Amino acid sequence: MFNSTHYAGYQGAVGARNILLPFTDPGLIDHVPSTTFTDPELASIGLTERQAKDEFGENKVSVAFKLINETDRGICEGVQEGFIKIIYKSKDYKILGATIMSPVAGELISEIATAMKTGLSFDMLATVMHTYPSHSFALQAMAAEVYYEKLVKMKGILNFLKRIGL
Repeated sequence: MFNSTHYAGYQGAVGARNILLPFTDPGLIDHVPSTTFTDPELASIGLTERQAKDEFGENKVSVAFKLINETDRGICEGVQEGFIKIIYKSKDYKILGATIMSPVAGELISEIATAMKTGLSFDMLATVMHTYPSHSFALQAMAAEVYYEKLVKMKGILNFLKRIGL
């Protein structure tokens, strides 16, 4: 079951604010999260992998993927099915979209929506502390892998700067 009540509520709040305050807001946002409340839940936001690669190019888009049964919380709860898939730009790590199938996909997609709205890049999600062993900790762990890869790529530059005394 697809539910867009949250978007209608958002637009209503913007409408009320526009009436009461001298600001205008069209009540539209670039990326609207959606959740299908099945068991497990299925949630998404932004571009799919195919859409992102068509728009930006095959080599300019990266994907982080994790099975829920490989996450610590998934193991604790015996979750057998589900995944987290984050699509992001390879160069600046900007999140382009996500698809999540898990017992709490609706909650997890909200974190991705917040990161997208505020411009928090996927690698920087690693620097946001998450409780352990929450389902959301998997997002931090996935981002940490990307953050580590970024640091490894920068190692040559850092060594050069060290050699020249900077």
